[in-house]
Amino acid sequence: MCCALAAPTLLASVGVEAKVVVESNRVIYAEGTKELSVRTQNAGSGPVLVQAWVSEYGARTPPSESNAPFVVLPPVARVDEGKHQAFRLRAIGGDLPADRESVFTFSLAEIPASPVGEAASSAVVNVIFRNRLKLFYRPQSISKLDSASAIDSLRWSVVPQGHGWALQADNNSPFHVSTVRASITVNGRKTEAANVDMLRPYSKQSFPLPGAASASSGTVTFKYINDHGGDVERTMPLTTN
Repeated sequence: MCCALAAPTLLASVGVEAKVVVESNRVIYAEGTKELSVRTQNAGSGPVLVQAWVSEYGARTPPSESNAPFVVLPPVARVDEGKHQAFRLRAIGGDLPADRESVFTFSLAEIPASPVGEAASSAVVNVIFRNRLKLFYRPQSISKLDSASAIDSLRWSVVPQGHGWALQADNNSPFHVSTVRASITVNGRKTEAANVDMLRPYSKQSFPLPGAASASSGTVTFKYINDHGGDVERTMPLTTN
């Protein structure tokens, strides 16, 4: 399954669009939770069939190949026009780290109903759309910590990378930080970092700074997504290693 199983010209000719709306853009599952619901709604016209599952983060695998320690109920549901459907997530064990978050992907694959009668045509292709949400599993040992504290503990610096320079993020916290953009400003010159990605717990990650020079002072401005799904922008000073 994938997001689009047809060429763009075909998509335009049949006027296909996603119908299922997810009421959140991330899921946070605390250890000890019996089950957690993800609510969806069919905002389109006509019924759709929705399949839901959890997989390893970054893996584009079908449900049958997933090794993620979660079960989703119901795994498949018909959602009629204008109706809501809640998918219930349950953790089923697994050897997950006890000192930090783990991240998975919660997927919803949407299959529109096939046209019938005069509307049916051999030229019409049903396109499968997929919504992907980050699913964060938080062990009990960090349940009383504030995830926002991860932002304050970040350290940003400019480090050599190959023949150039990179922006290094040091996340010394048990939480993931869903960064989506970052740039540095040194002596009034702004440089955007490339390929900015989510920061993993207790790790250092580097993102290329095309055209940048070495910098021991200046600021970094970055945007991240908080627990509520909102975009937040912060500016912090660069540090030296």
